[in-house]
Amino acid sequence: MIKDKEVEKTLHLPTYFDFSAATPVHPRVLEAMMPYFSECFTNPSALYESARGSKKALEDARSDVASAIGAKPAEIVFTAGGSESIALAIDGVMSSPWNTDAIIAISAIEHDAVRHTAARYNREIIGVDQHGVVMIEELEDVLRQNDHVALVSVIYASNEIGTVQHITDISKAIKKSNQMKKKQGLPETLFHIDASQAPLYLDCNPSRLGVDLMTLNGGKMYAPKQSGILYVRSGLELEPILRGGGQEFGMRSGTENVANAVGFAKAVTMAHKARDERVATTVRTRDYLMNKLEEIGGTIYGHRTKRNANNVLVGFDGADNEVLVIKLDMLGFCVAIGSACHASSGEPSQVLKSIGLKPHEAQSTLRLSINDFTTKEDCDKLVVAISRSL
Repeated sequence: MIKDKEVEKTLHLPTYFDFSAATPVHPRVLEAMMPYFSECFTNPSALYESARGSKKALEDARSDVASAIGAKPAEIVFTAGGSESIALAIDGVMSSPWNTDAIIAISAIEHDAVRHTAARYNREIIGVDQHGVVMIEELEDVLRQNDHVALVSVIYASNEIGTVQHITDISKAIKKSNQMKKKQGLPETLFHIDASQAPLYLDCNPSRLGVDLMTLNGGKMYAPKQSGILYVRSGLELEPILRGGGQEFGMRSGTENVANAVGFAKAVTMAHKARDERVATTVRTRDYLMNKLEEIGGTIYGHRTKRNANNVLVGFDGADNEVLVIKLDMLGFCVAIGSACHASSGEPSQVLKSIGLKPHEAQSTLRLSINDFTTKEDCDKLVVAISRSL
């Protein structure tokens, strides 16, 4: 039986401030997964009795995920993480024969997994304000001016600047447009959200949010990397991006990773049950950290309050963030330069450009992301290390 002390030992990482990039696997998640590496390793598609145990575990995991987010088991498609789920959502809609020449609309602050996939199609970019909030009026204009916008894709909580979008307001705008399009005999628009950073801190009930498709990523919520799901609203047909044996309702062929599915289900169930307490604890620590960073000359970017509970994006005028990261690494601290996906390019991310940061401002930013086990003492030590490194 996993003890609370073991959980704290795994999840309290005093010098790690990059939980938006990766989370450790929760001890209880690992415990749930272990039997499916050796004891119950069989292929769920096989017909013999031992395989039926694997199949049951997979379907139980699917039911648990559905219960946690308020969906139906048949609406849960297991994938190998956020990027694949995003590709299935976008390619699955946009590559359909009836969507030839259709438009996909995405926000200006999307993750590269969305931006690069959407770039293969007729794409419209919806602007954001200086805090990274999607300008719904621009979206409404795109929907009004184009007969066939097949898909809108918006990031729920930015992995980089932390801003949380008004998803229900965006959904209402799309539904209003769909009502008009229906009267005109025009195709309706589907709504996808990238909720990879959301489950630990935000409501991910697709019905309440008003979405048709939703990406969740296990590697950001104490499940293993390369685990995830795509929520697909009942009745939707997607073109598969992986073909073969027809697993996952024909949308994602390939032998199912039962261990990862079980781990993901355990993680999302725990995320759902303890969300309110986790948010309250994490927000207090986040706000404390932001105040301390401002005391040493930092500028906080992104929305001050409408941001994910664990995210801080801070800039230090005149600083070189790559040098800062190296210095902090030498002191034992793990921090990020904006999004980890841009760390190797040396270029300011599109997200930071979109909220109006000049190149020198973008190149002075650090992304700090905490969890509910991060303490104020941990933050104090980081702030001291940053101050000495500037």
